[in-house]
Amino acid sequence: MRVSWRACLEPLLASAVTVILGLLCLLLSDLNSNKSLGPVAAIGIAAALVTATIVTKADRAGEVLDVARQVPGVAQIEQRPKVVDGLPWASTTTSS
Repeated sequence: MRVSWRACLEPLLASAVTVILGLLCLLLSDLNSNKSLGPVAAIGIAAALVTATIVTKADRAGEVLDVARQVPGVAQIEQRPKVVDGLPWASTTTSS
């Protein structure tokens, strides 16, 4: 899992750093609107990078669990929430 996550991390990091550096070049602009937009957008791209790495790692962990379920002899893990009255968050006890 670590190898596949690192393989995904390289392109994400390379593209995010490229875009961040390009947006920070807006600081050299003569227009104040462009100057102020550059750092704000760069922070947004950095936040998107952090989110993408977290989601990618979680997605890769899910793939490993899916593969483990298909291997004979591996304990089956039930991850679906209980559904009561069509609602997955409904309590099993009802008050009248």
